Amino acid sequence: MTYSTQGLFKELPFIDLDDQTIAVFSPYAYLVALVNKGALKSNAVHAALEQFSFLGTPSTQGPLAQDHIDITLIVTTDCNLRCKYCFTDAGNRPHQMSEKMALDVLRGLSGVEEKKSVSVTFFGGEPTLAIKTIKDIVDQVRSGKLLSDKKVTFGITTHGVVSVDDAKFLADNGFDIMISADGLPDDQDFQRPTCGNGRTSHIVERTIKTLSRTTQSFKIRSTVTDRTVGKLAEITSYYAGLGAPVLHFEPMTYAGRAGRGDDVSHGLLRRPEQNVYLDNFASALTVASDCGIRLTSSYFMNFLKPSSVYCDAHTANRAVVTPNGELSRCLEIQDACHELAAHGIENAGADRSHLVSVLRDFRSQNSMNDCAKCVAKYACGGGCPVRNLRGTGSITSVDSHECFLHENVFKLALGQICQDSMRPATRLFSGPGIRVHRMAIPANLWMKGMEHVPAENRLSITIPSIFH
Repeated sequence: MTYSTQGLFKELPFIDLDDQTIAVFSPYAYLVALVNKGALKSNAVHAALEQFSFLGTPSTQGPLAQDHIDITLIVTTDCNLRCKYCFTDAGNRPHQMSEKMALDVLRGLSGVEEKKSVSVTFFGGEPTLAIKTIKDIVDQVRSGKLLSDKKVTFGITTHGVVSVDDAKFLADNGFDIMISADGLPDDQDFQRPTCGNGRTSHIVERTIKTLSRTTQSFKIRSTVTDRTVGKLAEITSYYAGLGAPVLHFEPMTYAGRAGRGDDVSHGLLRRPEQNVYLDNFASALTVASDCGIRLTSSYFMNFLKPSSVYCDAHTANRAVVTPNGELSRCLEIQDACHELAAHGIENAGADRSHLVSVLRDFRSQNSMNDCAKCVAKYACGGGCPVRNLRGTGSITSVDSHECFLHENVFKLALGQICQDSMRPATRLFSGPGIRVHRMAIPANLWMKGMEHVPAENRLSITIPSIFH
């Protein structure tokens, strides 16, 4: 189903259903209202929206809870793979964080003391190359020697080319696990070979199967290129068959080894054309419904946690620490040699209030006129500032490719929600010019904050709780 018109009504996203009716979505109340266009300004409609608490205020601090902080430790910039598009160019300038540095950061990073909960996320490079440091930190926390007054969770982003023992360690210790993997074996082996140009797909399959036999949730993050964009439905079926619960598709960006513009991976890989991506993502959603896997994307994953900024990197809720102990605002900016380091590196000992001010200035969605009435305004937050800078030369101008996908993939997700919500069993109220339904979250979508959605709003039994 296509939606010719969309936008914001009272700062809530809406889509046209037909010439006479729009569907208005409330991520605050988990409700959908069908409103007659002729009644948009009527007192009855406004009273119903108020009665059901439709309206809310988007966060200015990113999608994370305000009493929580995510500390991402880039424990190494080394990697034993040579993915053709790696945005960090991992392995090119290898540095490893010492165990002492990691522990000092967790003990002394400003801004942690007032938070109730902390997530410690390990990133790279390939973080499992520093598995001893990871295990030592987990032991320190579990024994009460570190962050003993906080609720602590662990996360990791890995390429999945790991031993069975390491995979089991992550699962046994409750890690939120994200595996970067690119689909069918031939494509995985081409796009993500070892540093010696060897195969990786068979080991990634083993890792996924190992994790699927545990009770720990995990997610596959698949980078979509012009080579793989026509196979999204097939990739969805493939990962569902291996037992993956959640699959995150994201188009390749021009950074690191992917280069820029036309100078891309020595001509091997390119960013997928936007309409081709949209059509194939829609097909993948249909397959996901049939085979029991949830799909997600940055283009709609923040719908239930509306925010006026793109991510938590702009706020005091996240800290990314490089192997050298520098505090970065972005996972891509991993050392002072990076071309964007002037925009994103501070000394970890710097005054935190100054840093937060700098981060907030780095991205202000409300200053962007183009975003004012966009249906995806509070799911997008004006786009990733680093992607904006690469695509347009300015952090305050959204890359047109990203803008198109944010708007149209978001509409796909809203369309799925609308179709599943418009059932007699979900109807809560009917009045002049308006009908209110309980929002139904389709079984083929995953979004941040789903764990807080009432059970009656969810069209499945199990909701993976990874990456809240």
